[in-house]
Amino acid sequence: MKKLKNILNGIRIKDSYCSEDTMIRGIETNSKKVKKGYLFIAVKGSFFDGNDYIAEAISNGAAAILTQEKPKNVQYVDHLVVVENMHSALAKVLNNFYPSLVKANIIGVTGTNGKTTVTFLLKSILEKSNYKCGIIGTLGWKISNGRINEMRNTTPGAVELAKIINAMLIKKVDYIIMEVSSHALSQNRVKHLNFKAAIFTNLSQDHLDYHKNMNNYLESKKQLFKKIRNGGLAILNIDDASYGSFRQTTKSRCISYGLSKNADCSASDLTLSIKGSAFTVNHFKKLIRIESKLSGVHNVYNILAAFSCSLELKCKIDVIKSSLYDIKNVPGRLEKLKGKNGEYIYIDYAHTPDALKNVTSLLSTVKKAESKLICLFGCGGDRDKKKRPKMGKIAVAACDIVIVSSDNPRSEDAGDIINDIKKGIKRSELKKCYFIKDRLRAIRKAIKLANAGDVVLIAGKGHEKYQVIKDRIIPFSDYNVARKILNEK
Repeated sequence: MKKLKNILNGIRIKDSYCSEDTMIRGIETNSKKVKKGYLFIAVKGSFFDGNDYIAEAISNGAAAILTQEKPKNVQYVDHLVVVENMHSALAKVLNNFYPSLVKANIIGVTGTNGKTTVTFLLKSILEKSNYKCGIIGTLGWKISNGRINEMRNTTPGAVELAKIINAMLIKKVDYIIMEVSSHALSQNRVKHLNFKAAIFTNLSQDHLDYHKNMNNYLESKKQLFKKIRNGGLAILNIDDASYGSFRQTTKSRCISYGLSKNADCSASDLTLSIKGSAFTVNHFKKLIRIESKLSGVHNVYNILAAFSCSLELKCKIDVIKSSLYDIKNVPGRLEKLKGKNGEYIYIDYAHTPDALKNVTSLLSTVKKAESKLICLFGCGGDRDKKKRPKMGKIAVAACDIVIVSSDNPRSEDAGDIINDIKKGIKRSELKKCYFIKDRLRAIRKAIKLANAGDVVLIAGKGHEKYQVIKDRIIPFSDYNVARKILNEK
């Protein structure tokens, strides 16, 4: 509990009608979560304006209201603090209320694909090095050996994020490893944080429904590398076309990784199969042989990123190698099921053109020549429509049979989304395609079509345990559904 004047320290205030000695016991941007003695921050977002919920916040016990706009309703005036810039004020409020945030050792990972895998690998290496870790991302948040707490977004809102990190610090974590999404960066959700290290994985088309073009998408990602603390580190994929732009953005020391011989940490002598990967790492001219159960070139990049970072954090090479070897899979990333008749089912989160290309290319090279590769996928509703035909084109180019179904259609009709995907498929290729809106029926069809030695890829949802259809969230797990159908078969 802190006095309001201490929480507002360093903030440029236009008008204040609330006593500076008011005691604040919590902070919220969601009026429904406000309790007695809380400071309600009326943030204006993309879909909701916090100023519309001031009455509800006060009704729930808010002791003070922080806003950038003075409401017309004067009955709330004695609760108000009006600031010049809400985003800057929110960051300062959180740092003043949770002063330990600025000292947290946070490693941020951003990029289109690979964020979850890199954070998962890093957490495993650091924990095997006897560090206590917290992880925040697509899979939820948790502290070492604790339970997973599910979240709505890859990177939570600023207030929720501050609460999570503070809870981790109370539990004495040494490192916090978090995925940092482009939405979070453009919406200032991490403005109150600084980072010990930041990792860039890659950049390809995604989220253009929000960012409108690739340049805006790139610029949002680059913001993370301006938030590295003094003495911190930037770890960058040298093989990505945007590498130079990221390098110019940051003032921090940079380590590059990739397959290029010019990388500070490069991979060569690759042996890749569906059972895993083996390659030689050249880390500043020191050679280390790595073996992993993770498959595909894309995972070689993910491993190099985690390897580079963990070495900089003083982890021992033997521990890193052992940890990388022990990791069997990352939830929802090429999770494998084997049928009684010898068919192989893979569940993967691939939901972008680049990710779908990576995983279909991998599976097409490892299946037997006489076997079929069957791919089932869809595209999310209310999201980037331009990627839909591209994903259709990628799927038919790599696979013997393609089943286009629903993903999370949200407010859109699943049939309309399927028609958008179909635009990327040539008429001559339609004969190897099935279009089935119901995802359960589609998965059943994919598995029914598979014989001994065939490979089925169920892509798009990975670890997710739900489907979003209109305003309903329906329990649905690709993994559980596929396993049940395999048992029935």
